[in-house]
Amino acid sequence: MTTILTIDTSSSNCTVVLASDGQHLESVSTEPRSHAKQLLSMVNKLLVQANIDLHVVDAFGVVSGPGSFTGLRIGVGSIQGLAFGLNKPVVLLSSLELLATQACLKESSGGVLVVTKARSDEVYFASYKCRGDGIVELVGKEQVVAPDAMGLTVEAASIESWCGVGDGWQYHDRIIDALGVIPLKIDDSILINTQTLADLACLKYQQCQFVAAEHALPCYIKDQLDYRKSNQGSSV
Repeated sequence: MTTILTIDTSSSNCTVVLASDGQHLESVSTEPRSHAKQLLSMVNKLLVQANIDLHVVDAFGVVSGPGSFTGLRIGVGSIQGLAFGLNKPVVLLSSLELLATQACLKESSGGVLVVTKARSDEVYFASYKCRGDGIVELVGKEQVVAPDAMGLTVEAASIESWCGVGDGWQYHDRIIDALGVIPLKIDDSILINTQTLADLACLKYQQCQFVAAEHALPCYIKDQLDYRKSNQGSSV
């Protein structure tokens, strides 16, 4: 039986999921700017609810980005501390891949175009091929670009049908002009749910896609962004 504790602090919500043997428990807080204050108490609450000790956890998962810079640092730092103290591996999860997985489970299309808001007229963008059963494959790379500068790789351009997800589709016309494709459906309401968070963390652990605690780092995608400016008005 594999037990994985996963957290997501990449958005305004703070989420903790404890998955074990195909089942999961969850704790979600929507209180703004409270991730650092609530995270560890939420972890303890789930452990008590599941009646297990932290040492029983086989691995820790964390959404490492992209997302709120403050939230990513809180989440990755907390998981890194827990994993390092227990000498357990860390599964790093992409918020874009999670959205693509969620979309693949909901919509019927050959691929998913994930576009989420970044800052200063920029978006986080990635394209994924749907492989069935909610499994997605990144085609190209995750990037942060202006909506007008988005583009598809040759492989991605060969995918015949797309759906679009993410709040970055507010730039709909500019994205369509840049990519040269029109998704069959655009759903900016799809959010990462706890089942998908638990399932993807477990899948990556089973596939040995994890790192040692000291190598668990936030993924900002674009290192040259001015983090101090981006933290102003943060919802975390």
